[in-house]
Amino acid sequence: MAYKINFNKKGWHYAEKIFFLLAALASLWPILSTPVFAMLDAPAHLYNTKLLYELLIKHNETVKQYYEFNHLIVPNWTGHILMLFLMLFFNAVWTQKIFIIIYLVIFPYSFRYLISSNKGNITLSYFAFPLSYSYFFFLGFFNFLIGLPITLFGMAYWMRNSSAGKLKNYLILALFSLLIFFSHPILYAVWCAFIALFFLYESAYCLYDKKSFKELFKSTVCVVVAILPSLILAMLYLINQPKDELTIKLKSLELLTWIINIRSLLVFSMDINELKYTYFLLYSLIGILISGLTYSVYRFIKKQDKSILQVITKLFWFDLSILILILYFILPDESNGGGYISSRLNLLFFIFLVLGFSQLKQFKLINILFVIAVLFAFNTQLFYFNSIMKPLNKNAEAVIKLSDYIEEGKTLISIDKSQNWMQGHLCNYVGANKLIFTQENYEASKRYFPLVWNMKARPELYFGEVKSDNTCVYLMPVENKNKIEADYVMLISNYPINQECDSLINSSLNNYYKLLYKSDNEFVKLFFKKI
Repeated sequence: MAYKINFNKKGWHYAEKIFFLLAALASLWPILSTPVFAMLDAPAHLYNTKLLYELLIKHNETVKQYYEFNHLIVPNWTGHILMLFLMLFFNAVWTQKIFIIIYLVIFPYSFRYLISSNKGNITLSYFAFPLSYSYFFFLGFFNFLIGLPITLFGMAYWMRNSSAGKLKNYLILALFSLLIFFSHPILYAVWCAFIALFFLYESAYCLYDKKSFKELFKSTVCVVVAILPSLILAMLYLINQPKDELTIKLKSLELLTWIINIRSLLVFSMDINELKYTYFLLYSLIGILISGLTYSVYRFIKKQDKSILQVITKLFWFDLSILILILYFILPDESNGGGYISSRLNLLFFIFLVLGFSQLKQFKLINILFVIAVLFAFNTQLFYFNSIMKPLNKNAEAVIKLSDYIEEGKTLISIDKSQNWMQGHLCNYVGANKLIFTQENYEASKRYFPLVWNMKARPELYFGEVKSDNTCVYLMPVENKNKIEADYVMLISNYPINQECDSLINSSLNNYYKLLYKSDNEFVKLFFKKI
């Protein structure tokens, strides 16, 4: 009989693992059901990865006329390196698709792995699915996204191996620290907070158990040495950031509302269309908290088998989430050119809050109800997201098709009149498969990406009568007198700007360019310079 019960228990755990895998694979359907998934910054990341490919793999000298490597060692490399590797084997569309699939699979498993590393309630790992389709997923913040599972895997590894004291473990700790730094500075700050909090807990254990601090001191020195290279890089990065950039601080009431709304999971609107999903998820978390606390009280009264040390140990992730919450209310939302700080911390707060909840044991029925509730909310939310994304995906396909009509190595100006923030960087898709030089590359204008403009050598693009001093279409001025007329002009949508601007754009296109291609839905048109 004992053998039978043990077999059933193992069978149940095995079945649950299969179910989690099926849930992870099922979450991919919005990506697999469309040729291209039109995230906001994805085209820009793909385009800059193509430029890196041309510079690092093909040693293209022409690219150096337009771009140069950032002289600072900056974050935002990890996603580009992964896409660069994928681009060795796939075209741009498949590079993006495989990158997204990798993220959507490894993030839930990194979350699950960290929970299991702390012997937590594995049921709460299903909350990773709605967390994976966050606001930043649709923004296409690839470096931040791929940095999330790296950070969680790093934390899980250190939780499992910190006591071993082996050289290999410290080398892997150093590697994780560098990978996280090269992913995103916010994630690196949270990683450092994790290491510091872990040290405080280790010190508390030594005091409580009256153990020697000799081993703790030795371990601490090794940890500091391991993370020192990444710390130095982080300090150099911060020191070299401009101090005159706009700083935006949100009000505390708004930040509190964002917690209640789970702002990091709201994508297209702040109304009831999306709030009903986030409220449902919030109520599910509150329910799991109340149930866990009730079960803990029940276990304590019934068995009274909890030592003070065991109770304190379970507070680690709550402490980290509180620390993140403090930063959430203190730090600005935008500073030194970097934005979405509050939203990122909002997401990280809920990630570690759920990890804290996972330390609470639950009644089995509650676990089953929680999984059903979360997956139901997640899937209905996916259907809603998919309905919004369909026309955006079609527009992205139309833009990608333009590259078939553009000669490689030519110049392109993009005029975006769509008035849709999700389509702000669609034009970069054109140069992701075929090397095309466009003046629309926001990454190159920032100080925290691998490539920046070569302002001294880069020619200034214009078309017709529209020069860089106009106020209708932004054309970036340069630090030289080299001006060339763009070979192609891409017009995205055709919402009116104003009479003067529309007249200037139309006359320049009609007099100096001819229509080469327009999409079936007329969302995008391509014009070629008249000879």
